[in-house]
Amino acid sequence: KSEFENMLITVCNDKPSKGSRDFYTLSKLFQNNKKMLFVHLGSRSIVVPTFINQNLLLVPHMDQNIPLWLESASLSILLSTYAEGLAQVIPQSIAMGTPVVCFENSGISDSVINDFNGVVMSNKTSLQEIYEILMNLLLHDNLIKFRRNTLLISPVISKRHSIVNFTNKLTKIYFG
Repeated sequence: KSEFENMLITVCNDKPSKGSRDFYTLSKLFQNNKKMLFVHLGSRSIVVPTFINQNLLLVPHMDQNIPLWLESASLSILLSTYAEGLAQVIPQSIAMGTPVVCFENSGISDSVINDFNGVVMSNKTSLQEIYEILMNLLLHDNLIKFRRNTLLISPVISKRHSIVNFTNKLTKIYFG
């Protein structure tokens, strides 16, 4: 059993626009909290899992266990400010029953319902405000409620973002 009570996870590459730098800074704000583990999946700067400090673990981008990591996490955090449509980690997290905290980029409302199965923040939200949001989630029963709600809607989200549904949409677009 791990000594950590909560694992917060992000899946992104190392580009600052994808939120990795903010995720690292956020982990430093929680550095005195010995029960909190921040995990960055997708780092290209390492080849084996590596602790950067006492509460930040980097996992290489080639790790094939992303669903297991997401299922084990207390919360999935996407700090990307890059409008890329819907980042795949959001429906993947929800499919694994893990609530999501993210910015309001395009496609987000298809999966994350604010204050139901996660928190959707303004793109102008500061790191201090994100810290306060996370503290509020972790210190109250909100995280338990969000996880229960996420499990309730996970089959709907999984179906909406399935390869079959995606293929059907593309077929309609290109062939009417």
